[in-house]
Amino acid sequence: LLPRVLQRMELEIQDRQRVGKHVHRAVPEGGESPQLHHLFFAAERIYRHQYMVKNATSYDVHLARDVLCPVGADSADRSTIMMLKDSNGTDGYEHADDRPSSRFCYAQILGIFHANVKYTGPGALDFEERRFDFLWIRWFRQEASRWQDLSLDSLSFPPMDQEGSFAFVDPVDVLRGCHVIPRFHLGLRRTDGASLSYHAK
Repeated sequence: LLPRVLQRMELEIQDRQRVGKHVHRAVPEGGESPQLHHLFFAAERIYRHQYMVKNATSYDVHLARDVLCPVGADSADRSTIMMLKDSNGTDGYEHADDRPSSRFCYAQILGIFHANVKYTGPGALDFEERRFDFLWIRWFRQEASRWQDLSLDSLSFPPMDQEGSFAFVDPVDVLRGCHVIPRFHLGLRRTDGASLSYHAK
């Protein structure tokens, strides 16, 4: 989480410098980069939210609005989101072998949060608190993608203990909510039930 907050603060500083606005302490060329120890969470708190609203453009160029909730927050299960992959064709989950060439990546929302962050390092604009919104997610791994055949992406969860399975993302990067349809006809992945947590029973 902290590296993402720092990255966002650094981009804001660069944007202000680019348009010529006053900066409290400008970062000199080749100077010190912002560091994590310059970040402070106001009142040492992170705030949890029950839902978020995402606006999107529908196929007929009308305003569409998705209400997204963390998994388990409501019976409608509006926790699945889709995002664009970056320019390198990768997403936050980078451990899948033979990843298909889909242009989208998918995740499930585990939590919706915001924090009021103060940055006091090099290039700080001021010492005011700034709101930082973020989602705690679990990535989906893409098993197959056949856009040429007009087929839907096939998804699965990577192992929970594998690095990169969970992440924090900016809500701005979310395109909209999406519906993941379970493929019940394929049966269980583990017929012995070994993959189920005892806490989930």
